Amino acid sequence: MGTSNSVEVFAGKLAAFARAAADADEEGVARGALVMTTAARASIAAAAGGDSILSGMGKGAKVGARFDIHPGPVPGAVVKATGPLHIIERDTSAHMIPREGARVRRKRKRLKLADGNVRRRVNHPGTSGKHPFEKAVNASQAATLKAMRAPYTKALAKQFGR
Repeated sequence: MGTSNSVEVFAGKLAAFARAAADADEEGVARGALVMTTAARASIAAAAGGDSILSGMGKGAKVGARFDIHPGPVPGAVVKATGPLHIIERDTSAHMIPREGARVRRKRKRLKLADGNVRRRVNHPGTSGKHPFEKAVNASQAATLKAMRAPYTKALAKQFGR
């Protein structure tokens, strides 16, 4: 199996590898997408407090990541965030928060805070995003490439290895 004694044997091995490489494309994409999605989920969970649920959003909003495989002549995958991840992913600028349920054009509406103070509106100072999805994608690139190459390495070893 490691050496070819004739051109015909070598050509047969090349043809078998070509057939195996077609299957390795989709398998490699799926493995790579799984590695990247797993890293994104772990990073998002850590940024959301460990449970992937954002508190302070009613009953809580679940955030995470998933992937979709797109088969075809050139298979691919899309890894995407789920839920309102943009709240912790991106930076927010300073803005005014009107009283809940009040229409913005009503100038006399006031907001009663927990400490008893009454205000018309609240100045939100803005936040800097934690960027968990972006950091996970960047950190998992090497592991993703390794997972994507594994099916090709296996197919090569099967046809030309020992």
